[in-house]
Amino acid sequence: MKIEPIDALNVKLSELSKRESVLIDNYFSPEVDYAKYTNAFKTKKWDGKHHFFNMKSGLFPIGLLPKLAIMMNVDISSPFQDRGIDFSNFYKHLNLKKPFEIREHQQKGFEAGINSRVILLKSATSSGKSLIQFMLTKFALHELEDIGRVLIVVPRVTLVSQMIRDFESYGELGESVTIGSSLDKNYIADVVVATWQSLQHMEKRYFTRFEMLLVDEVHHIQGNKLQEIVSSCTNVYYRIGVTGSLKKDKKRTSGSGSKKVDNYYQSLYDAFFNKTDVVITARELIDKKYAPDVNIYPIQLAHGKEKPMLKSTAEEIKMLSESRNRNNYLYGLIKDLHKKRDKNTLILFRTVAGGFWEKMQAILKERVSDHVYVIYGKTPLKEREIIMEKIESNPNVILLASFKAFGTGVSVKRIDNVITSESYASVTEIEQALGRGMRVYENKQKLDLYDISDVFNIRTVEKNVSSNEMEIKERINFTFIHAKGRATFYEEVEMNVHPIRKINL
Repeated sequence: MKIEPIDALNVKLSELSKRESVLIDNYFSPEVDYAKYTNAFKTKKWDGKHHFFNMKSGLFPIGLLPKLAIMMNVDISSPFQDRGIDFSNFYKHLNLKKPFEIREHQQKGFEAGINSRVILLKSATSSGKSLIQFMLTKFALHELEDIGRVLIVVPRVTLVSQMIRDFESYGELGESVTIGSSLDKNYIADVVVATWQSLQHMEKRYFTRFEMLLVDEVHHIQGNKLQEIVSSCTNVYYRIGVTGSLKKDKKRTSGSGSKKVDNYYQSLYDAFFNKTDVVITARELIDKKYAPDVNIYPIQLAHGKEKPMLKSTAEEIKMLSESRNRNNYLYGLIKDLHKKRDKNTLILFRTVAGGFWEKMQAILKERVSDHVYVIYGKTPLKEREIIMEKIESNPNVILLASFKAFGTGVSVKRIDNVITSESYASVTEIEQALGRGMRVYENKQKLDLYDISDVFNIRTVEKNVSSNEMEIKERINFTFIHAKGRATFYEEVEMNVHPIRKINL
C-alpha cells in the first residue's frame, strides 16, 4: 500500500489489491443514524452509510490514518506529531485585559491546538472556549510564519457578534490585524468570523486563502454544508474544532467487532480533526468553582388512562404542547419560580409553529410580569441582543427560547433556573441545555434545572414480525424513553439529581 499526501485533508491510497480496497471501504463505512429518514435511503439510491474511502480516486481522510494503520496492521507515520513548542514568550506579551486571566484548562486547550495543529477540543460549556480561540488566533498571526489569515466558523448569527465582542474584551490581536464578519460582509480581512450558512455559497477557491480554521460548536459537522466548507480548506494545516458537546451514535444491537468502524460521528470528527482532547468536564468546572453547582429536579407528568393513537415522537410532542392540563402545570411552575426574587428563568421549547409558547407568553405577561421575552428562529439579531442585555442587567426576567435558537453557544450569565418544557433525546442537547445556565455571575451559587417528562400509554400501529402484518399495539409513550436516557446522562456526569416528583394531571 502506497500513501501519497494530496492536501491538508486527504491522502491518496494506491497499489491496493481489489480485495484490500473492498476491505478498507467496508471497514470505513459506518451506518448513518438518520439515514432511514431520508428519501435517498427509502428509494434505495443510498445504502445509508458514510463511505470515507473513495475506491475510485483512492482519496482517504488524513485524520483516519491512525485507524487505517490498526486495521491494516502496518506502520504509518503520523503527520500530527506533537511539536513541543515553547510558549513562554507568547504568554509574556499576551497582555490580556483585566479581569481576564488564563486558567489551567484554557492553557492546556490552547497549547494542544498549536502543538497538534489538527485536533478537536472538547471543553465544557462555560469553560471559556472563546478565550482559547482568541489565543489560537493571536499566536497564529504573530508567532507562526506560515499563517496570515484565520477563518472562524460559528453556527448562529448571534455567535458572530458575540465572538467579536469576546475578542475585543480580551485584548488586541495586533495593530494591523483586521477583523471581518458575515455581519459587515467583510470576507477579506485577516480574521473572518462567519456562520457556515453565510459561507456555503462561496466559491471553493475563497477558502484556499486561509491557513488556520477554527470551527466553533463543531458538533454541527454532521451537516453536509459545514463538511463542504471544511473540505474546501485544502491549504489549512491548522484545523481546530471546539465544542462543549459531541454527538454520539445510537447503540447498535448487532456490532461488527473489529471488522468495521461503526461509530459514524466519532469517525467524522476524526476524519476532519484527527483526534479529540477533553480539555475540561462540567463536573471539573464545578469542582474548581468556575461554574455554579447544578441541581436536577426531574418532574414526571402522568396523563391519565386515555391511550391516544400516535404514529411518531413528533405527533406526541405536538399533542403535549396542546395539552391544557400540562400547560397549566408549566404556568404554575414558572409563576412559583418567579416569586423567588432576583432569579431569572429560561424555558426551553422545541415546537415553534403552533407551540404552547405563544399562549404562555401572553398569560405570563398578563398575570405574572412585564419582563417576559421570546427568542426563536425569526427573532431579529438586534432584538435578541437587546433581550440578552436585559437579562444580564435585570432580575426576575422570564425568557421563553427555542432549543434551536438558544441551545448552542449563547453566553448569558444571569440565568438561575432552566425548564426543559419539551422532550429532547440527544446527549448534545442535554449538555447544551445545562450549559445555558452554567455561567457564573456575582452571588450565583447554583443552577436549578427542571427536567419535565411525560408518562402515559399510547396505541401505535406496528408490524408483527411473525405474521408480517400490521397491528395495533400498546406501549409506553415515545418521549418517556427520552427521559430515561437523560436520567442516565445526569448520573454519568455526576450532577445532583433529586428524587423524581410525580404529578397527576
